[in-house]
Amino acid sequence: EGEIRDTQQAFQDELKSRYIEPGGRSSVPGAVEVLPLYARLSAAEQHRIFESHQHRRVILATNIAETSLTVPGIRYVVDPGTARMSRYSNKTKVQRLPIEPVSQASANQRAGRCGRVADGICIRLFSEEDFSHREEFTQPEIQRTSLASVILQMVSLGLGDVSAFPFIDPPDERAVRAGMQLLEEIGAVDMMAGRGHVRGPRLTRIGWELSRLPIDPRLGRMLIEADKNGCASEVLVLVAALSVQDVRERPTEKRAQADQLHARFTARSSDFLAYLTLWRYLRTQQRELSGSAFRRMCRAEFLNYLRYREWADVVAQLQQMAKPLGLTIRPLATPSSSQIDAAREDGAAMLGGAPNSGAVAAACRELGRGADTPEAGAIHRSLLVGLLSNLGNWSERTRDYAGARNTHFVVWPGSGLHRRSPAWVMAAELVETSRLFARTVGQIAPGWIEPAAKHLVKKSYSEPVWSSRNGAAMCKERVTLYGMTVVADRQILLSSVGTESATELARELFIRHGLVEGDWRTHH
Repeated sequence: EGEIRDTQQAFQDELKSRYIEPGGRSSVPGAVEVLPLYARLSAAEQHRIFESHQHRRVILATNIAETSLTVPGIRYVVDPGTARMSRYSNKTKVQRLPIEPVSQASANQRAGRCGRVADGICIRLFSEEDFSHREEFTQPEIQRTSLASVILQMVSLGLGDVSAFPFIDPPDERAVRAGMQLLEEIGAVDMMAGRGHVRGPRLTRIGWELSRLPIDPRLGRMLIEADKNGCASEVLVLVAALSVQDVRERPTEKRAQADQLHARFTARSSDFLAYLTLWRYLRTQQRELSGSAFRRMCRAEFLNYLRYREWADVVAQLQQMAKPLGLTIRPLATPSSSQIDAAREDGAAMLGGAPNSGAVAAACRELGRGADTPEAGAIHRSLLVGLLSNLGNWSERTRDYAGARNTHFVVWPGSGLHRRSPAWVMAAELVETSRLFARTVGQIAPGWIEPAAKHLVKKSYSEPVWSSRNGAAMCKERVTLYGMTVVADRQILLSSVGTESATELARELFIRHGLVEGDWRTHH
């Protein structure tokens, strides 16, 4: 998107008065209309490329146009020969979007965008020799994505060893191990290899429940944990939101206006809570307005109606699937008409695409802070069990977040936590483009991490001392998760440490006090 905006600006600088904004008109001879095309544009903006026009057009497209669209009237295609490819890093557990050369098959597809109704010309910005050395076909997605969901379903169906399964395009062994590690992280599998006659992983009770939910295992794990914490209804809405495309739109030419309207739902401590406010707002407006008025309101407030329908459908489907699992799900509370009237009387800002928009938004925010709704801490603790790889601790030295496995990331600019620096955050996803960004971020308390990751943390002990006040030997305990220090130098009793570590620490303590090395066991 950034490159498309830069290219638009370059056209504007070059064409000057002959440049036409998207959807505009001009009487200047030789005028050119320049249109962007990428997936995050609104449906109306994407549809402009099919509308009739009087001027020459230039369409600046991502590879959304490679196979998905045929635009009539295209006579020339300029192919830079690159694309952003989605790749999952098995080492850092991060979804990367690097720019890579496209395959020969993709280049031929791009050439096919012109000449549909008359002869066309494709100009490739790379040499024929470069083309001949490229891969013949694009790498299959199973070889460049997280395999956790695939492995979970295969184990539940009893299909045997995943690495030995005869895939048409077998994934890398490292990807299989990474998927298995993720399932271990969320407690879905128990590695039983080498124990008696059992071969390979075995699903736990949580794993069996997750295999019955057709969503990402991380998201399903959050939902199961939420039932224990009494906030399954709220987390179910969040899980559905993370499963579909964001309903909020930011048209290029109206970005400031869209941001102002979307700011009504922003929570300073959590993007997850913003989703709940947005859900309550949309459900309330759907109740208060007629069908056509609701669609007009969505359009005026830069909210995609079709994506909202998809969000609502996923919520309804998950509610049905949660019943056999015994999860307690109830409809999320929405403000009543009297609460909306009260918000209007309190002077709620008249901002939005309907007369009642400001009051409804204010009432939804107030309802989210009410005593009858689950506390934000319970919601975030439920989400945390599925996001243990996506934690970050603020580093004053590097001015970014130190994450798992020596990664460093920053909060995505569109987040409510952007320009704020809470000590600990969790992110729904880490995506690497120009740098590693955390998207959909929530602030967490460090004390939540150790209980949620008790099967993953590593503990080390040091500096044994004799405490006269406690009348016992003490030492310092350090708790780490994937290389991140969760607890630093906590004073604990030496007697509470595991036998092997306690023995070594006791030996160090006795030698430090001048006892001969041969006598320390007797004294201990």
